[in-house]
Amino acid sequence: KAYGEDPADEFSNQTLMYSLSLIGEHEEASRISDRGHHYLELSRGNSEAAISIARANLEGDPDNPVTQLEMADLLYAGRQLEEAASYYGLVMDTVPEGRILLSPVDLTTSSMMRYAWILQQSGDGAGAQDLLSRHRAVYLDKVEGGAAGPFDHYSEALARAMEGDERGVVEALRLAVENGFRDRPILGEPVLDLVRSNAEFQSLNARIQGLVDQEHAEALRIMCHENPVPDTWQPMSKTCLGISAGP
Repeated sequence: KAYGEDPADEFSNQTLMYSLSLIGEHEEASRISDRGHHYLELSRGNSEAAISIARANLEGDPDNPVTQLEMADLLYAGRQLEEAASYYGLVMDTVPEGRILLSPVDLTTSSMMRYAWILQQSGDGAGAQDLLSRHRAVYLDKVEGGAAGPFDHYSEALARAMEGDERGVVEALRLAVENGFRDRPILGEPVLDLVRSNAEFQSLNARIQGLVDQEHAEALRIMCHENPVPDTWQPMSKTCLGISAGP
């Protein structure tokens, strides 16, 4: 509906693209806007393509902290950690002392936890612990106030992984899923290597895929049979092949 009201509004466009990518409709997502395709490529598992797009974006806006942080997160996802650290450091220098670094995607401390993990791996334990403590203070405040969303719990899972707490990682991820987390592709990120072979983690990963499959089916039914903005947007005909109008 937001797209129908203003197809040029990139805030709602990027939210729609992200939602479509979560359910695997990458081609439909790419039709919404020419921007944000680096995250579509990352969702597809094409980290090199995502990094290439981000580099082009950065060339056009080299001093923008949001663009720099997007670059850092994508380099991290592609396990190019040394270069990722340089961009995280650039952005962190713009953050007032003692404050948190917010991810441009989910407005939580997830990016800061990725930087903290890189610092930890490089031997800067004090720097990593400082960022972890900043995250934990914000996270606990949000939990106490009932304001913690899926990516707040996901950020806590990253923090628990840094602490070597496998059970804590799984419990935080469980809370994330219960609050709507569905971004299964990012579970491949480096800090979660700690729990990659954990049976509970694997079970939770499968549960997320099951939920995504259910939500994908419902989204297709709505897109193909209850389109709220038919005069502005139509799905591709191949998207709707075999899609039933029933429940």
